[in-house]
Amino acid sequence: MTHSRLSPLQVCKFLCGVAWADASIDPEERAYILNLAELMGLTEPERKSVEGWLALPPDPHDIAPSRLSDEDKHNLILQALILVNIDGQVTSHEGRLIKLLSKMLRLGDDELGELRAKITELYADLAVKP
Repeated sequence: MTHSRLSPLQVCKFLCGVAWADASIDPEERAYILNLAELMGLTEPERKSVEGWLALPPDPHDIAPSRLSDEDKHNLILQALILVNIDGQVTSHEGRLIKLLSKMLRLGDDELGELRAKITELYADLAVKP
């Protein structure tokens, strides 16, 4: 069975849903998603869709786990982890959403733990040291 690759628009839609986990979009989350949309080369109409999802949450059930490759699943969770950590704190709602998403994407607890460790290491490496 072949697995489809996610389009850049699907990735942005997924991340907009994650950003809404705590019922609001922080400026850092908004900037991250819009910058990612630009880096991924979204067209003007696609960017308008992303802006719409930043204004109102998208339907979170659009990504079927059975159609995703393991690489896509890991990349989605990595992007989601970056997003929820971007404002410096992970709310309980965001933490529960990441756990739910990882289950929905059929990632094991070990895999999720490894991805969380990567993000923790990334943020530690990016931290400004006095």
